[in-house]
Amino acid sequence: MEIRLPEKEIYLCSDNSEIALMEKLLVFKFGGACLKNVEHIRNAANILKNFKGQRILLVVSAIDKTTNALERVVNSFFAGDSNASGYIEEIKHQHVTLAHELGIIDPFAINEIEDSFIDAIWLLEDEIHDAYEYVYDQVVSIGELVSSRLVVQFFKNEGLDVQWLDVRDVVKTNEDYKNATIDWEATQEGADKIISRAFESSEIVVTQGFIGSTRENNTTTLGREGSDYTASVLAYCLDAASVHVWKDVEGIMTGDPKSYEQASLIGELSFDEAIEMCYFGAKVLHPKTIKPIQNKGIPLYVRPFFNVENSGTFISDKQDIAYLPIVIKEENQALVEVGERDFSFIAENHLSEIFAILSELKIKVYIMRNTAISFVFSTKDDELKLQKLEARLGASYNVKYRRNLTLLTIRHGSMDDVKKISGQSQFLFEEVYGETIQVVYQS
Repeated sequence: MEIRLPEKEIYLCSDNSEIALMEKLLVFKFGGACLKNVEHIRNAANILKNFKGQRILLVVSAIDKTTNALERVVNSFFAGDSNASGYIEEIKHQHVTLAHELGIIDPFAINEIEDSFIDAIWLLEDEIHDAYEYVYDQVVSIGELVSSRLVVQFFKNEGLDVQWLDVRDVVKTNEDYKNATIDWEATQEGADKIISRAFESSEIVVTQGFIGSTRENNTTTLGREGSDYTASVLAYCLDAASVHVWKDVEGIMTGDPKSYEQASLIGELSFDEAIEMCYFGAKVLHPKTIKPIQNKGIPLYVRPFFNVENSGTFISDKQDIAYLPIVIKEENQALVEVGERDFSFIAENHLSEIFAILSELKIKVYIMRNTAISFVFSTKDDELKLQKLEARLGASYNVKYRRNLTLLTIRHGSMDDVKKISGQSQFLFEEVYGETIQVVYQS
């Protein structure tokens, strides 16, 4: 699929301070798997060279497995491990080693990479004063900050016209650490004033996904795998021509090839279909990614990282698309049944109370059903959250749950497809609505 570069247009800043002539830009996103070693980072540079002459805002994730490593650092700190700062020193050393392998030898550039860790090391060498979620965001956000520093220096060495930008100056959020909500008005203002002006002096601007900051400039994160969402938010604010999410897969498939042999590439998706897939558990995109760009009709490409000529999966507002069955399998599920102790009806006031507690505990409901005397739903099999839920509801309700289950969702298929893929003829729970069939069964 050919990508036509956009026409130039008049761009008006939201504060009406100036009108500038600029090309509508492309937003790229490279995930951690695309930056995991020298070969991959070189390929990232080659992709950018293929788009020479086009303005590109590049959003990057932490280098592969770094976020997990930083999470372990935070957990060790709160577990009382006195060597937590030593663990983060190891992560710093790994990034400096990768920089040297990429031929980055400029002392100033190496210092910038090392300095990305300073605040977190100081925090970990002190006693615990702050809540876990706050500390988590201050430490785990280092992954994106240091990866973006590293790749910018390498891209400069490769002759690319590139500059680094701290996304925390642009993406503003509330104070819900570890799962912050975008402050759209403040973020739009930051995009207009900071990102737009950055393109006056550079063709490519590299920034970070997953992170933001409060109005008081405390670092926040947007939830795991949130870099896709960052790309979508910035594309919305900048009226981008398109978003290109580069992955180490062909594109979006009709199922996970590891568990569904008939999985094939989906060439085109509507925004609505992509939202449904993400909601039901498809792992290729962050669930929040689609809505901001759908609101402005900005198309999204999910593209193979090592095949720049292939457009992968194209997502747009087109509706008349014929689909093969799309299979989404969520293992590690639990089926929860909540009933009144006196076997009276589960009415609206009960549901209101139950959902308030589910929201408070951040328990995602995948499918649900309300009967006369019970409320049944499936959720991720998280023992700690299930125990908290039982403790909160146990005084007023009977709470029972079954664990180690699988939730299978099939879009545009039949019950015969469900039985063939699951290998089951009886299900603990099944739901059919429109183009979607969902069943829960013992794993």
